[in-house]
Amino acid sequence: MAGELDTLLAQFTERHGLTKAQIDDSGRYFMLLDGDLEVTVFQGGDRIYLEGHLESLPADQRKAEELLGHYLRLHLARLRSKQEVLSLEPGSDELVLFRQLPARSLTITEFEQALEDFANSLEFWINTVAEPAHTLAPPPSIQMLFP
Repeated sequence: MAGELDTLLAQFTERHGLTKAQIDDSGRYFMLLDGDLEVTVFQGGDRIYLEGHLESLPADQRKAEELLGHYLRLHLARLRSKQEVLSLEPGSDELVLFRQLPARSLTITEFEQALEDFANSLEFWINTVAEPAHTLAPPPSIQMLFP
């Protein structure tokens, strides 16, 4: 089954004059796009997955929940035009962006377009997560009225 991904990556690297992507023991390919975007590509059954790791949420639970709520609202707004999914890595607080593609019917042109779209979304999320925390609304405060 992983043959579809192997074929697509071979065509992709040949078209763009790149060296073959590094592969680990589990069959995951590691690619560096646009010079600094690390993307993992792997096949599971009849699906190809594109995966990019962002960064971990803060250790402060209140701050982490606030940021996660902000990111999920932003992600929900982007779902109409983007096919990527923002999630938390199981067992950690690391934000992960991923996208699924159909392995069997995917052409090299569709793969390239999906990879480009994914890289753009990954860059957007990296920049969003890197924004200073002060860009979020301040926590609500108690109003005290004196007569």
